[in-house]
This record gives sequence, C-alpha cells and structure tokens, in this order.
Amino acid sequence: MRREMQAEKRRLELVVTDYEARLDRAEAEKRNLVATLADNAPDTDFAGLTRRLKELDGEIEQTSAGWEEYALQLEAFMVEYNRIGE
Repeated sequence: MRREMQAEKRRLELVVTDYEARLDRAEAEKRNLVATLADNAPDTDFAGLTRRLKELDGEIEQTSAGWEEYALQLEAFMVEYNRIGE
C-alpha cells in the first residue's frame, strides 16, 4: 500500500515546493519594488510600480492560501503514510 502512495506523496510535495518557489519570487519582486519606490528617483513610474505592488500583494495572499491548503494536505497524508509504514 505504501508503494502505491508514493505517487501521491510526490505530487503533493511538488505542489508545495512550487507554491514555495512562487512565493519566493513574488516576495523578492516586492522587495525590489519597495526599494525602487524608496529610492525616489526622478524618472520612476510611481503609478506603475504602486499598481504592480498591489498586484503582488494579491498574488502573495492567493499563493499563501494555496500553499497552506496543500501543506495541510501533505501533512495529513504523511500521517497516514507513516502510519502504514510502521
């Protein structure tokens, strides 16, 4: 039975890893945008950067929710997976 569960375990791990990578990228972009806005350079597109910052906040919120959902699924799955392995 544990062998059959390997594919689902791997799928959940990949989904969680993908969400983590997406969060890392979005948070890095957000840090860069905030730094650019803080530089207050004369030719900065403040409206565009502020708009993108708002989009990123939404993406981060949505991605965090997805990560949490799948992380909880993986955690529950691993309880069963480990129980079967005992």
